[in-house]
Amino acid sequence: FAHQELGASGLEGPANDSHLVYFMTLAERAEPRLKSARQLYWLDVLDQEQENLRTALGFSLASGKIEEGLRLAGALGHYWAMRFFLAEGRRWCDALIAAAEACPELALTPWRARTLFASGLLATFQFEVEHSLHCLNESLEIYRELGDAAGAGAALCFVAIAQDRLQQHQQSIRTYQEAIACSQRAEDTWWIAEHLH
Repeated sequence: FAHQELGASGLEGPANDSHLVYFMTLAERAEPRLKSARQLYWLDVLDQEQENLRTALGFSLASGKIEEGLRLAGALGHYWAMRFFLAEGRRWCDALIAAAEACPELALTPWRARTLFASGLLATFQFEVEHSLHCLNESLEIYRELGDAAGAGAALCFVAIAQDRLQQHQQSIRTYQEAIACSQRAEDTWWIAEHLH
């Protein structure tokens, strides 16, 4: 009933815009905190907002708000991996990556890089090495172009995992070393620990 009334009022579009921005902001706020002592709290926050997050992602695609959708999906990558929502996360990421192809202004943005990384991360957990490498390498190119050492270090970590699965062990070791160097430059202790793990 409330949804019908909202539609009749002519305010459904602005309400959906506000909803998308709110949950995009929430996901971006939660993402770094998933790598902190408050991890369980923020996992619970995102768990409780599952339907709102799905609604926001669907609206971003349906309305052509691809930048906001990329920001939301990119911020949810680690959450989806931690909760093993691998297939669902991949579907959202890949749909937004495909939609972004029609938006040249988004080609070299951190949001596209993060969504590519998220898709590659999730594909790694699904043991889909080809897709993983494709997304991670494209993400890595953007991070390097942007001078984002933290992003490059994260992408390189999972490139190394894919290389190892392809029996490219020496190349994998060199990639891990490069990942550690990037993360050290960024002073990103969480990713340094991840690489060494």
